[in-house]
Amino acid sequence: MKWIKTLKFRLIVTMMGLVLLTILIISVSIISNQRHALEKQALQDSTTLGELLVTNTLTAVLFDDAISARQSLKALRVRRDISQVIIFDDEARLFASYQNSGNQALPDSETLRQVLDTHEPVIIENERGLQLMMPMISHGDSIGVLYLLDNLASLKSQLAAFYQVVALTAVLAFFASLMAMFWLVSLFTKPMNEMLATIRDITIHRDYRRRAPKASTVEFNQLADSFNQMISEVQMRGQQLETMNTELEQRVQARTEALETALQLANEANHAKAQFLAMMSHEVRTPLNGVIGFAELLKLNALDDEARENVQLLNDSAQSLLALLNQILDFSKLDADKVELEKQRLNMASFMKSVVETNRAKAERKGLKLELTLHDCHADYLVDPLRLRQVLNNLIDNAIKFTARGHVRVSLAAGQNDKDHWLDFEIEDTGAGIAESKLQSIFSPFSQADSSVTRQYGGTGLGLAICAQLIKLMKGQYGVKSQEKQGSLFWFRIPAQALDTIQALSKPAKAPARQVRATSGNLILLAEDNEINQSVAAGMLENFGYQVQIVSNGLEAVNECNKKHYDLILMDYHMPQMGGLEATALIRDSSGQGLNSETPIVALTADIQDGVEAEFRHAGADDFLIKPFKLEQLSEIVSRWLDKAESPVKNDLVIDEDVLEEIRQMSGEQAPELINNIMELYLQQTPELIDDIQHGTAAGDADRVFRAAHALKSSSANIGAVKVSEIAHQVEKLGRHNRVDHIPQHLDTLLECYEQARLNLKSRLGDS
Repeated sequence: MKWIKTLKFRLIVTMMGLVLLTILIISVSIISNQRHALEKQALQDSTTLGELLVTNTLTAVLFDDAISARQSLKALRVRRDISQVIIFDDEARLFASYQNSGNQALPDSETLRQVLDTHEPVIIENERGLQLMMPMISHGDSIGVLYLLDNLASLKSQLAAFYQVVALTAVLAFFASLMAMFWLVSLFTKPMNEMLATIRDITIHRDYRRRAPKASTVEFNQLADSFNQMISEVQMRGQQLETMNTELEQRVQARTEALETALQLANEANHAKAQFLAMMSHEVRTPLNGVIGFAELLKLNALDDEARENVQLLNDSAQSLLALLNQILDFSKLDADKVELEKQRLNMASFMKSVVETNRAKAERKGLKLELTLHDCHADYLVDPLRLRQVLNNLIDNAIKFTARGHVRVSLAAGQNDKDHWLDFEIEDTGAGIAESKLQSIFSPFSQADSSVTRQYGGTGLGLAICAQLIKLMKGQYGVKSQEKQGSLFWFRIPAQALDTIQALSKPAKAPARQVRATSGNLILLAEDNEINQSVAAGMLENFGYQVQIVSNGLEAVNECNKKHYDLILMDYHMPQMGGLEATALIRDSSGQGLNSETPIVALTADIQDGVEAEFRHAGADDFLIKPFKLEQLSEIVSRWLDKAESPVKNDLVIDEDVLEEIRQMSGEQAPELINNIMELYLQQTPELIDDIQHGTAAGDADRVFRAAHALKSSSANIGAVKVSEIAHQVEKLGRHNRVDHIPQHLDTLLECYEQARLNLKSRLGDS
């Protein structure tokens, strides 16, 4: 039993105990945290699904439409975890139900009545799974209860798989540690045993020529050197010098290798971080595209005030999430020095008006006055408009966010001396202000002046940090002056090269892009594997009036392009079987003989990694649109390549007074009589033209429709009937491109707008 007292045995036992304890603690902690996280996620998913079902079926319950409610519940068949969903009315009677498995028991009626009375949801977790009972409330009254049973099959499956991974990892870690322990013990005991054997040999045989062997560690080398020095002082000095030289070389080499390894690890970590951020951006942007897209489509529907407000809140939340994602990516790029400025010639007066107008609606919703002051900004300057707009928008948005009443004032002043030109920007508000002790930290990443700010206003604290880094990148300076409850003034100065003076102040700021609705009926091929994104993009395009053919991968897109000509192709990047890059290259690689070899191809992708756009364009794509996108962005890029998008009826005036005023100014004293004659002639001829459009549509005579719509467009524009003219212009385009089947949807609107114009013109004739 002597081996029990050996150093080797005690080292192995001690280290094994520490390893087992460490593995046990880590495994228990990981399993506990993962289980808690999965259970929390399952509860959150079920609650979110329940809220969505309540929203979707509330109208059906209100109007006692059980069929519609059941149709809504049928959409749950794709959710295998949902075993049962039941809707009860305000008397706790069965209204509509759905179940994914065999017969299921009904919930307790007392619990249902409790939910009806208290208006509070009830969550029960037992052997059946997660049971959720949510009240259906309309105008403060409970009109029913939604009962949802989640069998938690996915949760159990994930936990089982996770337990297996943890167990396997723990076993592998244990055996790896065991091997490492034996190696470490041998590293320590082997030289010691050799040293003991040498000492024993010298003691027994008195052979002082023996030397202690060298070991693999510095400590045992030192011990051997000291021991050998006692044997022979002369020999030891030479050996000591050689040992020191060897040791120094080993240390230098080891330190060099360590530094090289550290540098390699740092580079790999940065590369992994960039890849992770790009991958997470793609994974987040894909579902976020569905959220924003459906919110945009919902806004087009006729909704009541509450529903419209809810849709707006949904859209605002999604936009906030997208802004946060963009901020994190911007911060990562700035931190890695991967942001480069692209300077362009820019008229600062027009640019500042555009920036302020973009934020005006946000300020007006809070009842704030948004002012712009310009000083000596008549020249053009060489700046990066994208990054400058990003800084200004962030500072203005912050000023509006933290100001409850009063005003936000934006000012720009240009300065110069003999050598340099610069631009001074100030954003002043009458908001909450910032304590003096917090002013130094607000430009730090993930920092806000007070923790209550996050709770009250939201935000991550990244915005000002990004602004600071962008201003530094522009070689500028920045600062802030503020007092609590007295407002704040953020300022920054950037050097900017002044160009020649232009008459820019007289030019109005460019109006924000408006939503466009096309009615040309162009045929568009949409290649997208995500069903939600298919629905979003197709819904937007069909809302514009386009025909959409959907395919789920690049191979199907190539096959479709070999069968039929399309006016435009929208191509996703990551798809199964064949990706967007390969599909784009195959469509283009037809020597100009393919049906769609010249068709515009626009890449739609959530992948924002560097080089993706260049790869797409190299493969043959004509344009690039990052997901998630808004309705206006998709409309703009589609219109750009089809050049057939039509603006909706943008003028709410029945008759444009400016047109009539023009006629008056040109006609002098004869203006009243001339205007009356024009109005009478228009009222006589227009019914015939509309009749031609209707009969031509019914007969499929595109030429007749085109000629009548063209005449109606011109005559309506001449009289100032803007609505009628614009709709006639849309019908004219449909007739020109032989899209008669798309015209009926515009006839009712055309008749309604003409009737408004007719009554208006009749009243004018009566007054005269």
